[in-house]
Amino acid sequence: MSKLPGLFEALKLYGFAIITEDRKDILDELKNLNVIHLFNVHRIRPYIVLELNTLSCEKDCDISCRDGFGVVNGDCYSECLDNCIKDKLNMITKILLSNGKYINEVT
Repeated sequence: MSKLPGLFEALKLYGFAIITEDRKDILDELKNLNVIHLFNVHRIRPYIVLELNTLSCEKDCDISCRDGFGVVNGDCYSECLDNCIKDKLNMITKILLSNGKYINEVT
């Protein structure tokens, strides 16, 4: 069974996942599936921190949630960012499922 279900549970709950350096096989699996670019990888010995790359979400939501005076609406921005992150996780989930990896659907 793939080790990715726990990884995605952590990403859903906390927005990041911490793995030990001896678990580089998870990074290799994400590289082989061509989804590693969707994550920010931080190495803090002896750990590796994986977080979803949300820069594109932040930029899109910043533009989408401005009023006529250029002020960002906080409620709109928060909701937009949450939806964008869920969409990214679902996209990654679909990629992994299409490659025969078992992980639970993001809800």
